[in-house]
Amino acid sequence: MTKSHSNKWIILLVVTLVSFITNVDSTIVIIGLPKLMQGLNMSIEVGLLSITSYIIASTVLLLPAGRWADIIGTKRVFILGFSIFTIGTVLCGIASSEIVLILYRVIQGSGAALALATATPIIIKTFPEEQLGLALGINATSWVIGALIGPVAGGVLISSFGWRSIFFVTVPFALFGIIGAAIVLKDNEILKKQKRIF
Repeated sequence: MTKSHSNKWIILLVVTLVSFITNVDSTIVIIGLPKLMQGLNMSIEVGLLSITSYIIASTVLLLPAGRWADIIGTKRVFILGFSIFTIGTVLCGIASSEIVLILYRVIQGSGAALALATATPIIIKTFPEEQLGLALGINATSWVIGALIGPVAGGVLISSFGWRSIFFVTVPFALFGIIGAAIVLKDNEILKKQKRIF
């Protein structure tokens, strides 16, 4: 079975952006945690929960999200997840208390899980076999780079603009990703019918 899509590299850009941003936000709190704790009068235990709550939510929902994608379509779940992630990110930036922040981090992580669970299936359905390894490698690399950049970016942003900036900085990129996904992604049924052009 052959497959291709005329917008396959744009699709990869959108999917890769999601992998990058969601992992940036997974780790961006680490270096800035002391300032975050100070800003919301957090204890160290609650401060650590602001990190782990995101990771737990984004991990626990991966398998269910993959199943939901099989049922209602990868495009819908991807856009839904990225939208929830973006809303959660904005809410984190305006959080007024430690408990509220943890709740918003759970929302943020839940959205990340939905988007990440559909990333690989989208790539597999979009790229021909001879380019699949390259596409998956690019996506995986973006995920690792996001993990590396997150703590560094968090430290710089908090020092210059305060702790709320570590959440707001990714929002424009997330909005770009949502709009791009709505335009270029195809539903499961359409993707399965794509034929390789070159």
